[in-house]
Amino acid sequence: MPLPDPQLDDRRFQDLVNEAKGLIPRYCPEWTDHNLSDPGVTLIELFAWMTDLLLYRLNRVPAKNYLRFLDLLGIRLKDAVPGRAPVTFALSAPQPGPVTIPRGTEVATVRTGDRPAISFATETDLVIWPPTLRQCLASSDDTAFADLTDRLNDETVYFDAFQPQPLPGDALYFGFPENISAHTLSLVFDCMVEGIGVDPRDPPLSWEAWCGGARGWEKCDVERDETGGLNQKGTVVLYLPEEMEARLLLRQPLYWVRLRLIQPRPRQPAYSASPRINTVGVTAIGETLDAARRRAYAAVSRISFDGAHYRRDIAAT
Repeated sequence: MPLPDPQLDDRRFQDLVNEAKGLIPRYCPEWTDHNLSDPGVTLIELFAWMTDLLLYRLNRVPAKNYLRFLDLLGIRLKDAVPGRAPVTFALSAPQPGPVTIPRGTEVATVRTGDRPAISFATETDLVIWPPTLRQCLASSDDTAFADLTDRLNDETVYFDAFQPQPLPGDALYFGFPENISAHTLSLVFDCMVEGIGVDPRDPPLSWEAWCGGARGWEKCDVERDETGGLNQKGTVVLYLPEEMEARLLLRQPLYWVRLRLIQPRPRQPAYSASPRINTVGVTAIGETLDAARRRAYAAVSRISFDGAHYRRDIAAT
């Protein structure tokens, strides 16, 4: 909301009339008829109307010379900055190695009939790392952990994701050695229909990522969850937050993502038995970063490779 313009004189028509009438006894005490029908009052209103017009024009001066007044105070305008927006780059297929999207890569909004496309360009290099699921842990208090990595790697074994009688706070932890900040992860679960009692369309679950001591666990945005609360085989797609930090839980510092059982809302069905998991496959299918608006491009080259496709501004410096 902008600040209102300062008024050099805030008197209005009626204020001027009342002020003039208040001076009559002082300068013309014999004038006693102050009714609207009196010719003298008519002249007062006429001059008040003319003065009101002058005051309006006078009060327009601050708006016209606002920047000059700021200059007198030593205040300067901030330099223009480009518009910014978060942009998610998605891979058409998972890649075996890291994928680098160079600085200056161009993206644009969809052009419509009455609106031109708005171009943005990345300001830094972006690297999409293929994640390696190094550890799988379970905990009910975020302090004591059970290592489930061997069970997760054994395709013949199904294990409980939570306690046999699940309680709010139970969580399943997935650790990665790669910095997967701002990545889009696809987790493919092979589960059994054992998590009874829960509504598969609305399970009391929360996906979270570790972002350091100051920020703690931050909630991840879930694009879709096809598992019905870990009750069937399906895919979960997550958008991870920026600036995740590694944390040492058991053997080594890793970047952690967890699935936590939360307190159900009133009338929300809760788990009466833990869901059971066989395997989890994790791949990176994209990453998000801020892109700045660019108005002019000298040249654009189209670059493609297996599993990804984007355009790069080859004139960016």
